[in-house]
Amino acid sequence: MKNQNALRARLRDRGIVAEDCFAFHLIAHGPLHPEVEKVDGALHADLMTQHMPLRDEVGAYERDLAAALSEAGYQVLNTVKWRHAGDPDRWALIRTAFADHFPKLRDLV
Repeated sequence: MKNQNALRARLRDRGIVAEDCFAFHLIAHGPLHPEVEKVDGALHADLMTQHMPLRDEVGAYERDLAAALSEAGYQVLNTVKWRHAGDPDRWALIRTAFADHFPKLRDLV
């Protein structure tokens, strides 16, 4: 399956056949930021200049969430490699929101 998606590949790496799963539950919170407004005539480069800092921040929270879930004892399908930092206060709010679904996150200090 050359063109399989990332979830299918991660499941396969764990010995799980996606078609054998009864259901998948997606848990998401957000949006964290409003979408960058696409003004008529705006240059792609200008839109990306606005988008990149937001993307970098959200990537940091994705990395931190994957690490926190793993540290709390949950099986995480992939490792998020990201070099940018997020806001610690906002990260605390995000972790609290996900702890409603993953209670062991509450035990992390």
